[in-house]
Amino acid sequence: MQKSRKLANKIKPDVIIYDEILKPSQNYNLASTLKMNIVDRESLILEIFERRSASHESHLQIKLAQAQI
Repeated sequence: MQKSRKLANKIKPDVIIYDEILKPSQNYNLASTLKMNIVDRESLILEIFERRSASHESHLQIKLAQAQI
């Protein structure tokens, strides 16, 4: 975690994307420690699908999938 904090302070990104599926507690701990938005692979994929969803049904399916994470 210390290494991530040093790197984040050096680069100053808007968001950090992890190539792992994070537990909600891990996401919360990282976000509060690093003071920035943390996104895991699964959340990123759902975010992309949400932005591109055209129908009301697909939008609801994505919201359901996000609630199940």
